[in-house]
Amino acid sequence: MDLDKAIEDAKQLLHGARLWETVQVTNVTYDIYHEFQRVHGVGHVRAMQWIQQGYRTLGEVANNAKLTPPLRMGIDRVHDFEQKIPRDEAEQHETLFRTALARIDPLTTVTVVGSYRRGLADIGDMDFLVTASHVAFNTLSEQIFDRLIPELYRLDYIKGQLATGKGKDKMGRRWLGAAAVPGSGTVWRRVDILLAPPEEYGAALWYFTGSQTLNRGMERLAESKGFVLDNTGLWRLVRDEHGDWKGTLVEGRREERIFKLLDEQWRAPDERNV
Repeated sequence: MDLDKAIEDAKQLLHGARLWETVQVTNVTYDIYHEFQRVHGVGHVRAMQWIQQGYRTLGEVANNAKLTPPLRMGIDRVHDFEQKIPRDEAEQHETLFRTALARIDPLTTVTVVGSYRRGLADIGDMDFLVTASHVAFNTLSEQIFDRLIPELYRLDYIKGQLATGKGKDKMGRRWLGAAAVPGSGTVWRRVDILLAPPEEYGAALWYFTGSQTLNRGMERLAESKGFVLDNTGLWRLVRDEHGDWKGTLVEGRREERIFKLLDEQWRAPDERNV
């Protein structure tokens, strides 16, 4: 299997998953189900719960359902989050974030991933991937959660939090929320702050750059060669002396080497829009 074939297979699988999700919806039109899934954090289960509770519009949900603050924000800002970010505005986000981070620790590395790294003119979310090789990972996490994020609130950049992994072992690697460049207007943008230790940074770069279809294709390609590939690295599964499966990290630091180990030609980020 080569990568192009794996990408085509991934497209079919993703399409099939969406079809499967659609046929689970009964007794209501798919339009209502799709309307609810526009809200950040709402998946199949919650959308169906709202439908079963008799809600038919987001307005009804907003006025009557018991909502967490993130869900309330997701409904109130659903139109904002659906709007693309022009690249010139995205560059302002990047400058503000880099400047604030540099004041806290100038040796920390940050890359804006996602569609921004893939070179698109209009960006979906602002995804900041952060790492540091000069401090322990828990120190980096403290710098981000306890110093950078409060500073971004102080600068009136961050508007609210949707989810955080702070204090949840390996899930203490991301913060999800909304932000706006001060003076840029009233539209709130989705912002993700993602953390990775240096030994996994290359794999995280690959994974969070996307596209989703390319990622699924490379994951399938890796499986066909006896590996497992995810945002932490390229892993080889072997059985230990007890017969249990155990993962051995083959490569995580260098994005280019992951392609090489899979016998695939390197694809620059702007060649991954498949």
